[in-house]
Amino acid sequence: MPGMLYNFPHNTHQQQQHAQHHANLQQDHAAHTTNGAVLGHHTSYSSGVLSNSTPNFTPSALQNGHAGATTRGGQAQQISEHWADQLKLHKEAEKAHSSMVEGGAPHHFARLKAAENKTTAQPQADTEGEPQDDEFKDLGRMADQFSEKRRQEWKTLDLSGQGLRVLTMPVFNYDFLRTLYLSSNKLKELPAAIGRLGNLIHLDLSFNQLTSLPVELSMCVNLEQLYLFDNRIQNLPVELGTLFKLEMLGIEGNPIDEEVKQMIMERGTKVLISHLRETAPSKTIHSQSLTSTA
Repeated sequence: MPGMLYNFPHNTHQQQQHAQHHANLQQDHAAHTTNGAVLGHHTSYSSGVLSNSTPNFTPSALQNGHAGATTRGGQAQQISEHWADQLKLHKEAEKAHSSMVEGGAPHHFARLKAAENKTTAQPQADTEGEPQDDEFKDLGRMADQFSEKRRQEWKTLDLSGQGLRVLTMPVFNYDFLRTLYLSSNKLKELPAAIGRLGNLIHLDLSFNQLTSLPVELSMCVNLEQLYLFDNRIQNLPVELGTLFKLEMLGIEGNPIDEEVKQMIMERGTKVLISHLRETAPSKTIHSQSLTSTA
């Protein structure tokens, strides 16, 4: 009993110290677990498809490229199919840029489309019957004429990955062009003469140093795809509201106005084009640009 009474206060003090030490260990462990979870979250975020996007974008930009991953005002936001397509195209543009700049292989699209650009058409006999004997001697001449005509029917020009700083006027004399690749160059501006290429359907200006677009681009009314990925564009001219056929306006990788980006993300390119048209200060702007170009 004396021994027990003598040791009791001492044991109680040791138990209290041990309990306090155990509590501190639990707090440290909990803090470590929380920090680990936060670090894990940031790791997963940084591996998303927008990891290379311009830092000027707000958190409303899409995270990780999955539906429902974005937030706007603290609420979950569903990714539209249109924006998902844009992110896919942006990734493809990044790969092309890497191939041309880092891999030293310019004209990426010409090489990619080479098989598609080959003409397989051949001269055919009269549909009403077989060629007559006196027609066989003219087949060689017909083939030569056909080949000459075929050489004039190219409608795609690939100037990508050339390190171009300025576009010269001869380029804009090819008013028959339907596809023009100018990506992965060092262009700081797009000449007003672009308005001469009214037959363009596809124009790729990705990975340049453009800060703005000329109003004359609004004259390319047949455009269906306009890719501006990874430039320095902040605002779009309202004159682009004339591009009624535009289906995809690629703006990812630009410090673009947040309202413009949100409109494309949530409602698509056509809604944005309609908005630009409705907010144009004057209906005469487009006609004035036509007159100045002429």
